[in-house]
Amino acid sequence: MMCRIWASWALCRLGYLDDARTMADAAFTHGMSRHSTLVRVEAGMYKSAFHGQCREYDICERINEECTALATEYDFPVGKALGDMRLGWLRGCGGDATGIPQLRAGIEAWRAGGSAVAAPAFLGLLAEACVGACLPEEGIEVAREAIRYSQETGAAHNDAELHRSLGELLLLSGDDGDAEASLEQAIDCAREQQAKAWELRATISLCGLWQKQGKGSEARARLAELCSWFTDGRGAPELEEAKELLATLA
Repeated sequence: MMCRIWASWALCRLGYLDDARTMADAAFTHGMSRHSTLVRVEAGMYKSAFHGQCREYDICERINEECTALATEYDFPVGKALGDMRLGWLRGCGGDATGIPQLRAGIEAWRAGGSAVAAPAFLGLLAEACVGACLPEEGIEVAREAIRYSQETGAAHNDAELHRSLGELLLLSGDDGDAEASLEQAIDCAREQQAKAWELRATISLCGLWQKQGKGSEARARLAELCSWFTDGRGAPELEEAKELLATLA
C-alpha cells in the first residue's frame, strides 16, 4: 500500500495527474480491504492528503472526517493528530482563521509523539492555511521556519511549495519584490525536481503578480508554454485556474 501511496504523490507532483489518481485509488482500495484499523486509518489519511494536494477540497474533507472518526473511536492519537491538521488546513485555506489554532494543535500533538518526520511539510500546511486565512505576518514566520527546518534536515522534497507559500504571504503583506524572488525560487526548486504540478502553482502566482505590474504579455508567454506540457489531468483545479488566468492576460 505505502509504495503505491508514495508513487501516487510523486506522479502528482511530476504532473502525471491521471496516473497519480489511478495509483492513489488502488492504494486506498487495498488499504481499506485490510482488517487492521491502523492500516485503514492510514489509507484514508493518505488518500485525504492526496486529494488535498490536488486541491479537491470536498473529497479531502469527506475522507478526512471519516478517518478521524475511526481514529478517535479506536484511540489512535497519531491518526487523530493527522486528521486535526488536515481539517485545520482545510478551514484555513477556505478563509476560516479558526483552522489555524486547530492545525497548530495537530502539529504539536504529532510532535508530542516524539516524531520530527514530515515537520517541514506540516509547517508548510500551516503556512498555506495562513495564506487562505489572510494572516501574512504569522504565515511568513511559519514559512521561514519550515524552510530553515528543511535546510537543516535535508528534507527538500517540499521546498517548492514552501517558497511558493512564502511568496504568496509576502504578496499579502505588500512586499512584491521579495514575493517575486520567493516565487522564482519556488519555480527553480520545482524545476530541479521536475515537479511540473508545483511549477505550475508557483507560475500561476508569479504571472498574477506580473499582470498587476503590467507585464501581461510576458506572463502569458510563460504560463502558456508551461500549460502546453500537460497532456492529462484536464479539469484539474490548477489547470483550470491557469486557463482562466491566461484568458485575462494580454
